[in-house]
Amino acid sequence: NLSPKETIHIYQPLLQYISKKTGFQCVLMQKKTNFEIKDLFNSKSVDIGIITASAYVLDQDQMNIIAIPVINNDLTFSSVIISNKDNIRKFEDLRGKSIAFTDIASFSGYLIPLYYIKENNLDINYFSNHIFTFNSSDSISALLDNIVDAAALNSKFFKTYIKENPEKSQNLHIVWQSPIRIGNPPVVARKDINPEIEKRIKDVLINMNSDPEGERILKALGYDKFSQSQPTLYLPIKMILKKFEQ
Repeated sequence: NLSPKETIHIYQPLLQYISKKTGFQCVLMQKKTNFEIKDLFNSKSVDIGIITASAYVLDQDQMNIIAIPVINNDLTFSSVIISNKDNIRKFEDLRGKSIAFTDIASFSGYLIPLYYIKENNLDINYFSNHIFTFNSSDSISALLDNIVDAAALNSKFFKTYIKENPEKSQNLHIVWQSPIRIGNPPVVARKDINPEIEKRIKDVLINMNSDPEGERILKALGYDKFSQSQPTLYLPIKMILKKFEQ
């Protein structure tokens, strides 16, 4: 959900912390889309990753969840559609309006809004136009720059954005919020990774909130702590993807 520059700024301290605690050399790799991230794992170019919930479900046969971040005492998030237009206050007001999505494989930034549309016997032409920005930051920028009338994104990201950018957020409001919630973006490992490496990284993450330095990094990430794996939190995505296949 972050831009490439924001990702480096936010996650580099976490990688350095893991390297320090485990002795492993950690290198940050970024990709634009969920499918490109999937390819990194399939080609064994990466061992560990913090990925979107949808990216995990699309390739869960090849991955194990190591840990899930707890954010504001919650392991889950929803999809929201936001706008800064006074005449767009509810979903029905979006008819004939333009919208920014993040990624074709994003739960909050595309799949859930599309699912809602289809469940109401509508299609993507409900909107006059749609674009893909590939991260939530750019979706909000497209909205603020009047390129689109609305944007679909992660509810947690939106909450953090308005907290950190009060001046830019004055007119931003939630138009629609999905009733379906899923697990926060998980930390995953390739299934064929050395089990000892996986265990050592998992132990570091799960115990970060007990260490002053780890706690500072968690706070900068907006996390309370990392929790044990709970794959069932991602079942709603599987259900939605099956609906799309029908």
